[in-house]
Amino acid sequence: MKKFIKVSSCSVMVLFICLPLFTSDIVLKKMEQLFMVSAWVTKAELAAGQTITADLLTEAYIKPKKIYGSIQSQDKLIGQTLTVYKPAGSTIYLNEVVMFETITR
Repeated sequence: MKKFIKVSSCSVMVLFICLPLFTSDIVLKKMEQLFMVSAWVTKAELAAGQTITADLLTEAYIKPKKIYGSIQSQDKLIGQTLTVYKPAGSTIYLNEVVMFETITR
């Protein structure tokens, strides 16, 4: 009976020590997702003068301060030409592309 009590008390102590470690990691990840926003970012490095295609963009979660001023319509990004180099995972801003407007008569 003493052996059972020692084993159960040891397992309870391990549970109380390890459980907060696992839950804190899960809570931190959920809090990160809570304060992130979905945005269109570059999938690979893009050189200046390169035309943006659908396979060069991906949707990712980023911090809200990085999304302000960026173009978040995939339809507006596709077919545009970059004027600057963009590393992978970065958002594209209006002043970094040559916008082509369709002229209707």
